[in-house]
Amino acid sequence: MMLKKLFPIMFHHFHNGKNHIKTQGSFSKDQLHKLIKKIGVKNILSPDEFFYKTKNNKIQNYETCITFDDGIKSQFDVAYPVLKDLKIKSFFFIYSSIFEKKINFLELNRYFREVYFKNVDEYYLNFYEVLEKDIKNNIINKIFDKNKNLFVKKKKIWNFYSISDLKFRFIRDRVLNRYKFEKINFELFNKKKFNYKKINENIYISKKNLEVLSKDENTIGLHSHTHPTNFDNLSYKKQWEELRKNKKILEKITKNKIYSMAFPLGRYNKNSLKVLKKLGIKIAFLSQPNLRSKNLYKISREDHTILFKKLGLN
Repeated sequence: MMLKKLFPIMFHHFHNGKNHIKTQGSFSKDQLHKLIKKIGVKNILSPDEFFYKTKNNKIQNYETCITFDDGIKSQFDVAYPVLKDLKIKSFFFIYSSIFEKKINFLELNRYFREVYFKNVDEYYLNFYEVLEKDIKNNIINKIFDKNKNLFVKKKKIWNFYSISDLKFRFIRDRVLNRYKFEKINFELFNKKKFNYKKINENIYISKKNLEVLSKDENTIGLHSHTHPTNFDNLSYKKQWEELRKNKKILEKITKNKIYSMAFPLGRYNKNSLKVLKKLGIKIAFLSQPNLRSKNLYKISREDHTILFKKLGLN
């Protein structure tokens, strides 16, 4: 089966049974090979080709490109060797705070809930138990009931997430601030005796990894500095600071001008588009699938796990 139209493919996590564990939605190198074989190497455009063809309305329905978000180490260790062997060039969207000596909670949280709990729903329950101690009055369930139609709507867009995933992400992104989210996780980390500092050092790519990707003619793009999960709720000034710093750090490491971007979690507003224009960004990607727009700042992407199933590669 081949789809009528291929959108750019969005990748995040990979596993190899060694230093990168299998997690929710992660891919192996064999699965990556299968997907590429099904699509056809000749149909996977380089970032520059994809930008040129999209800008000039010359992109064909069977043509696509490959994108990676977040600068995760497993992308470099598992996926990059496959792409290098096949001579495929890709977009890598990196948030730059990973190069600072700080704890980055998004990937750390993911690792924690995969390793220290029977399943992700058990983690969610533990998270809500800690949260309820502070807010009480059964507020969480009231929030869920109030937004139940929203979760159904989101499920239709991002059907690779469960309803439980969408509820958690809503609480994390729209109800709590970053400080509160991290505080709850610290409490859970301590309860489980999780050595998060050691794990944090091995989750993200290094500056040297990024230099290798860039020198091999992959395109490095913006993904904000700290990866705020509510990017669309930030003021113009905050968005500008996030992206300007992101651009400055990545250009210093790669010694190349940055012209592309992927919005964190696909979230943006009118201010976001103004900031991109001011920074000289020429193309930007969303996380949402199947949105047909001629706006170069609103390029839709397909999650790799969903595309894998659509192509009959279970």
